[in-house]
Amino acid sequence: MVNDPFRALSHPIRRGIVERLAAGPATVGEATAGFGVSKPAISKHLRVLEDSGVVRRVVEGRTHRLSLEPDVLSVAADWMDRQRALWGRLFDVVDEYLKEEAPQMNMPPIVSPQEWEAARQELLVKEKELTRARDALAAERRRMPRMAVEKDYRFEGPDGPASLHGLFDGRRQLVLYRFFFEPGATGWPERGCYGCSMMADQLSNLVHLNARDTTLAYVSRAPQAEIERWKTGMGWEQIPWYTITDDFDADFGVDEWHGTNAFFRDGDRIFRTYFVNNRGDEALGSTWSYLDLTALGRQEEWEDSPEGYPQTPPYGWWNPNPARGYRLAA
Repeated sequence: MVNDPFRALSHPIRRGIVERLAAGPATVGEATAGFGVSKPAISKHLRVLEDSGVVRRVVEGRTHRLSLEPDVLSVAADWMDRQRALWGRLFDVVDEYLKEEAPQMNMPPIVSPQEWEAARQELLVKEKELTRARDALAAERRRMPRMAVEKDYRFEGPDGPASLHGLFDGRRQLVLYRFFFEPGATGWPERGCYGCSMMADQLSNLVHLNARDTTLAYVSRAPQAEIERWKTGMGWEQIPWYTITDDFDADFGVDEWHGTNAFFRDGDRIFRTYFVNNRGDEALGSTWSYLDLTALGRQEEWEDSPEGYPQTPPYGWWNPNPARGYRLAA
């Protein structure tokens, strides 16, 4: 008998009829009105309810009255109560297990303001050492040997064919990031690489790099129409983005993995000056992080750069976006 009432209650129309009859006996018309199905369909539902013993029909002349059979429903209710109790115990066991097995966060102690400041000052010594070490590493980058680029690499841009020389956009330095958005890449053509997209999302305003004679651009193997659709949809309109048409990616270590190449232009000659990939890319995004990769660095007087490198006082070249209400530096 347990299965019969459950079969009877498995359809929403039959459940609706039972809910109406829970208020008391009713005629067939009263119990079945408004369900939006044909009379033959209603008859089939009523037959299932009656065959299962959930509903009883009494004929009084031409009137057919329906009522619930509480004993049959109580069998189903008893079964459900037993299942509810069983699952309740099981969930209690799981809850206890999770409480025992879940790792607890080993939080540091709570201290006074004076103790907190003392701890901060102690760590600040190490943080300043790390900052000086980063400055020293950037100074070594500026003294690295340079590799001449001999091949004439070609790209497609929003305005048509372009050379590597053209990607500099008239500036002396070029930072070029390989973004995986192309046939065969994960998510194509609906989206680009997740990690590459994270890189694009954290880019600062490129006007600041441009103020240091540096252009940042992206390259992929996707057609220009797809690149324009993707970057516009993601709000990355500021990024110059080109299509690779030859073996540039293989020659510069970005055919199978993302990476950032830095180039320097001396007249018509182009040199590769630095390259980072893997976790080296994850720290990039700010103006400072990109300039520290370049051959000329931030070009500020405090930097340790070879003799003759262009340098100006800090702050003077900072070039906030006029649209934000800042005054352009002189």
